[in-house]
Amino acid sequence: MDFLPDKYEMPESGSRYMRLEEGESKIRIVSSAIVGWEWWDDDEGGRKPKRVKTLNEVPKSVMAQQDTRNRAKHFWAFVVWDYGAKSYKIMEITQKTIMGAIRSLISNEAWGNPQGYDILITRRGKDLVDTEYSVMPNPKSEFKEDTKELANINLGALYLGEDPFSSEAVSPDEVFTGEV
Repeated sequence: MDFLPDKYEMPESGSRYMRLEEGESKIRIVSSAIVGWEWWDDDEGGRKPKRVKTLNEVPKSVMAQQDTRNRAKHFWAFVVWDYGAKSYKIMEITQKTIMGAIRSLISNEAWGNPQGYDILITRRGKDLVDTEYSVMPNPKSEFKEDTKELANINLGALYLGEDPFSSEAVSPDEVFTGEV
């Protein structure tokens, strides 16, 4: 008898947020995006993200930061199926190269809405200065994963600083609106 079962794989750490590691990540976007501005504040509990819908809502002190890492950045957030982790996650992007590539796919008649095909995002480089991203669509295909879990994800909770995976974070105008 072996110590571990055949083909045993360690489960992932369980983060519900998609993190692009070096190499290739295969995803399926399964919701519409929310957009806004994000920055990080220090408070009693440590560094916490703050998100708002419009640039006018960002405090002037945040935009006046000398260190550009502390300034507000434009973000997109949406739910994805992470094929590597075999789970739904929230993907938040601020990288203009990824945004531009996805926007180009959306506006291209042959590709359109990214909920209809898988996307490969490749990250090269380890630190901020040297990191590059490329985005490549896979041929259109039907999405076959179970979608019941999606009803419990509320992207709008991100604007409120709440847990988007908590059933208490549901507000009627910001509930998951993706179509699968």
